[in-house]
Amino acid sequence: MASDWPYTLGEALKKLLVLLSGAGSLSKAANFTLDFARKEQSTDIVLLYVVDNEVPASVSSWLIYVGFMGDKPSDDYKHTILKEFRQRAQEDLDEARDLIAKGGFHCRTRLEEGSLLETIIRMAEDEKADLVALALPGKSEVGGILYHEAAKNLRKKSTCAVKII
Repeated sequence: MASDWPYTLGEALKKLLVLLSGAGSLSKAANFTLDFARKEQSTDIVLLYVVDNEVPASVSSWLIYVGFMGDKPSDDYKHTILKEFRQRAQEDLDEARDLIAKGGFHCRTRLEEGSLLETIIRMAEDEKADLVALALPGKSEVGGILYHEAAKNLRKKSTCAVKII
């Protein structure tokens, strides 16, 4: 089971994986990342955005629930949502990278697609992250429910420290 913040004093954290989850989380993520990088000095920073392949079904369910669309949305609709999601995710990654660069630090970005929780866990392991920081959207956003649930489960399943920002 992963530990939560703060980590043990004197323990050097070499790799920080920061999950972005939407425009509302960018400033929180960038500020946390810059503060952390200034404190650690030698941190390798990776910004991650997961295009969750469950989002089209969630959005469709909500639109069906409010009566906006019929019971069986087309595949074109699902592809359109994922295309828009990918585009916005890349824009958010670029913006966060630029904010961190303006703060004087370099970071890499990764845009991954798949199940949110499984992808975060896989990326933390692939990147050998010491800390995974999740910048969560507000609970009122449609995707917020998915991210908050993933954050709760990540704390239980991650092999590294987890910080919710």
